[in-house]
Amino acid sequence: MLEMKKLMPERIRRIRLSLLAGILFALFLTQTVLAAEPIKISYYYEEVCASCDGTKDFFELYNRAISSEDKKLFQAEIATYNVFMDSCRVQYEDVKEKLEIPSGTSLPVLVIGNQWISGHENMEAQLRDVLMVEKDAVHDTETATGQVVAETVETIETAAEEEPSAFWAEAKAEIEASEKPVVLLFSTNGCDDCDAVKEWFAEHEASFDGQVLEYNIIEKECLQELKAVFTQYQVPEENQKVPAVFFGDHYLIGRDEISTIRNEMLKEDSDNETLIEMLDQAAGGQEGTAVESMNLWTLAAAGLLAGFNPCSISMLLMLLSLLLSEKASIWKSGLLYLAGKYAAYLSIGLVIFVTASQISNQTMETVGNVMQIVMGILFAVAAVFYIMDAIRIYRQDYGNIKTQLPVGLRRMNHNLIKKVSSAGGIMQPLMILVLGIVISFGEFFCTGQIYMASITYLLKDQVKAAVFPFLVYTTAMSIPAVIMILLIQRTRNTDAVSDFMFRHLGAIKIFNAILFILFALYFLVF
Repeated sequence: MLEMKKLMPERIRRIRLSLLAGILFALFLTQTVLAAEPIKISYYYEEVCASCDGTKDFFELYNRAISSEDKKLFQAEIATYNVFMDSCRVQYEDVKEKLEIPSGTSLPVLVIGNQWISGHENMEAQLRDVLMVEKDAVHDTETATGQVVAETVETIETAAEEEPSAFWAEAKAEIEASEKPVVLLFSTNGCDDCDAVKEWFAEHEASFDGQVLEYNIIEKECLQELKAVFTQYQVPEENQKVPAVFFGDHYLIGRDEISTIRNEMLKEDSDNETLIEMLDQAAGGQEGTAVESMNLWTLAAAGLLAGFNPCSISMLLMLLSLLLSEKASIWKSGLLYLAGKYAAYLSIGLVIFVTASQISNQTMETVGNVMQIVMGILFAVAAVFYIMDAIRIYRQDYGNIKTQLPVGLRRMNHNLIKKVSSAGGIMQPLMILVLGIVISFGEFFCTGQIYMASITYLLKDQVKAAVFPFLVYTTAMSIPAVIMILLIQRTRNTDAVSDFMFRHLGAIKIFNAILFILFALYFLVF
């Protein structure tokens, strides 16, 4: 024991020395990192040609302007951004706003710190001076100020800001007049791949049973329309380049892909009416595929049926019965709970729908038929489960019902409801609102079957305007709950609603089965 006491001061001294050494080492590393902090250089350009390198001229210019001796004085971190891609365009717009770059400034633009240069000639003349100023600013931990005079040209308006141009009307008229499958070809000058594709079409003209309509994106108007077409066909950013062809609801990018097109492909996949429809949507004439009344009625019916789901109703009845015993406001608490559920279901549906919508047409074409069969089979299986449950209910075999929440999840939801209903105080309304959100995610394993079927139905029908259909579904789903809240508010009793649900439980299961059979037929037959 005495030995240990003697050793303690020595250990403490060693620990202190170790900590001091660690701190000094960390400070050394920090100073080294700061000293070696690179100068960030961002080069913004616009290039759509697949066989062109939009950065080659800049790097050659950089090596001419900055000598080997100059490069030893600083480290540079160069990033290039093709603003033809939407993500790069957004970043460039942010930089323009931050540095107050005039909207008419021509590309390419070079950004170094808080300074910018427009045009290759200005870059070659001023790049070294700007870099040296930025080097001194970095080492002195000061912010460089000033602005380089920029070359300006006529402002290029974005497609979203322009009225629909004559391009759409002319293209539509030519497609309608053609008796052959139409292929839209977008190309540009000085593009080797574009020239190769045009030569390929010329060589196969005699055997190619289709009509090629070529558009040169050298015209500002045509370039903007191509961006809209890329968006409509959901072409990934990295593939947004020319040459590009579009036919029906299909697209091919680049010389290699386009050279695989054959008459068999055109006959099978090309549809001039579909092509016109896609162009109309790209022109902004409508937001995606129109939401037909059949879609809305189907969603309303599905939502209404989901509102009678026993999993959902049982949670609501339990909350209201407990609140009755606490003499709380049924109307206010019920609507708060329902508002939480409404927000949760609307968010869940939109997130799933938007995420699934990001899958490109090409990918959907590859796996679409298989997935359609799989979904049809799953819906048919779900219908069988609901029919079997209906039979069990009519036989009063309630213990073997399959389409319900797992026991553990039901118990967790019950505990949450009990805690919130007995909480009281000024925080209870907020807790009830949050409870509605939490319970929605838990009961989604039961009520979500119809919801997922409805989402898949919308995806198959290629509906793009997602918000309104989901508002229709979620509103319809809330109607039964609102009616039940009104009845309980008036009677101050949950027995009538509970008795109604118990007596019609078998019918609810049958209606669910019918809905899933219809979904299954829609996916397997149509």
